This record gives sequence, structure tokens and C-alpha cells, in this order.
Amino acid sequence: MSFFVYATFAVLLDRISARAQRGLTHILGAAAFGQQLLMFHLHSTDHAGLEGQYHLLLQTVVVVSLTTTLMGIGLPKSFLVSFVRSLSILSQGAWFVIMGFMLWIPGFIPKGCLLYNDDGHKIVRCSSEEALHRAKSLANIQFGLACHWSHHFRCNLVSGLG
Repeated sequence: MSFFVYATFAVLLDRISARAQRGLTHILGAAAFGQQLLMFHLHSTDHAGLEGQYHLLLQTVVVVSLTTTLMGIGLPKSFLVSFVRSLSILSQGAWFVIMGFMLWIPGFIPKGCLLYNDDGHKIVRCSSEEALHRAKSLANIQFGLACHWSHHFRCNLVSGLG
């Protein structure tokens, strides 16, 4: 909902050509990313299981988006700030897709973990501490690969622009 409000005000401010348009748009964006960060921090039930690991990694990307949005207030014409913010938003979307596959499609759930239905909520639980460590390590490897491919995409995009 907050991103809908942000997008609505961004379009309105763009149409009326307000003097403080960029600053207000960045402040609204920062509020939306702050709310998203808080939501994902509070959404994880135990912060210790596999879901907690995926949410923790997602929060790091949201922090980058929030930070670059706040930096955009003081540096509105910085290509680097805008570019990193755009890629962090792209990375959020990619990480959402990876989370969706790895946590809610039974064939992709790591070895030793199962999808349980707990009071109407589907939760991935691992059978042993070893299985949990293996699953968290897999999540970390996936995040590292996602960062690598994002960096690879960014380098190819920038080299193509120059």
C-alpha cells in the first residue's frame, strides 16, 4: 500500500512540477522502504529458521534501497546513487522470486527440511541442526550468486552505456 501511495504522489508531483518535487518524492520513497524494512523484520516469526535467513538477506537489500533513496535527497543528480538504487530494487524482485521458489515449492526445499502447515501458515522446518545449517548455507550461496549476477549485469550495462 505504501508503494502505491508513493507512486501516486510521485506522478502527482511530476504533473504539477513542484519545486521540491525530487526531495518530496525521495522522502516518500524512503518512508515506503522504511516501512518495508520494518515489515520484513517483524514478519519473520523466529528469525532463526530458514525463512528467517531469507528475510535477513532480503533486509540487507532493502537497507541498500533505503540508504540510496535517502542519499538521493542530497544528491539528486548523482547517476551512481540512482543506478545503485535501481539495481537494489531489481535485486529485491529477483530475491522475492528466489524466495518463492525455495520456500514454497516442495521440490526446491533443501534436503532435510519439509513444508509444514502450522495454523494455516506454511512454514519450512528442518529435521535437524545439520539440515538447518545446510539450508542456511544454501540460502547464503544463492544470495551470493544473485549478487554476482547483479554485479555482472551492472558491469555489462554500464560498459554498454559508455
